[in-house]
Amino acid sequence: QDYLFGQSVQRDVKTFLGRLRPDVKVVGDELIPLGKIKDFSPYITKVKASGAQALLTGNWGPDMTLLIKAGMDAGLDIRYYTMYAHLGGGPTAIGPAGNGKVRSVMSFHENIAVETGKTDTEGWTKQFRSTHDFDFYAAGFRTIFEFMQAAFNKAGSTDPLKFAQALEGLTITDMLGHQVTMRKPDHQILSEYFVGVFTKGVKYDSEKTGLGWKTETTVLPKDLDQPNTCNMKRPTS
Repeated sequence: QDYLFGQSVQRDVKTFLGRLRPDVKVVGDELIPLGKIKDFSPYITKVKASGAQALLTGNWGPDMTLLIKAGMDAGLDIRYYTMYAHLGGGPTAIGPAGNGKVRSVMSFHENIAVETGKTDTEGWTKQFRSTHDFDFYAAGFRTIFEFMQAAFNKAGSTDPLKFAQALEGLTITDMLGHQVTMRKPDHQILSEYFVGVFTKGVKYDSEKTGLGWKTETTVLPKDLDQPNTCNMKRPTS
C-alpha cells in the first residue's frame, strides 16, 4: 500500500532480508494505491510470471483479503507472509485452499493457550468464543489495561505525571505468562510476537472455516528491542 506504513514495510523488508537472509532474492516489488484496487488478478498474474516462491505483504483490510482471495482463486501455489491475515475477514478470504500456505505475524491467536498449556487463558478464550462469531486477536489492548492498572497501583495516585513516571521501565506478566516491559526512553511497550500458519488440525478454528492458527515461531520482547534515539522531554510538575 502506497503510504507511510506500506513504504516502510517495503524498505525494512529489503534491509533485513539483506542482513539476515542474503540468499533470498526479491523478484518483484510493487506499491498499490490504498483502498483503490478491486481486482487483484493482474497482480497475481505478475507474481505467477515472476516465479516467486513466496509473497510478502503489509496490506490490511480489503487490500489484504482481496489479494489473498485472488491468489487462492487462481490456484497460486506459493507461501503468503502477512501481518494482518489473522484479522477479521482474513481467514474467510483464505478459505480451505489456503491450508498451510498463509502465515501472519500476531500478538495472539486462540490456540496459543492450548499449545502452551495456559488453561486460565484458554478458559478466557472459550468464554469469548461463546459470545462472538470472530476471533479474539487484540491481546495488546488487554495488556495496555493491565499496564495502566499496574502503574496506578505503583504510583498510588491517578495524577497524570505520577502515572506516566510509574510506567517508565515497568514490567508486568501478560496473559500468556511473558514478561512485557514499557521501555523507559520512549514509552514503547516491548511484548512478544508470534508467527502463525493457517492450517487444519487445531483446536479452535477461525471464522468457521475449519482451519485456524498454529504457532510456528515465537519472538520474545528482548529480541525485538531496537536502538532508539528518543530524547523525550519530561515535565517536572
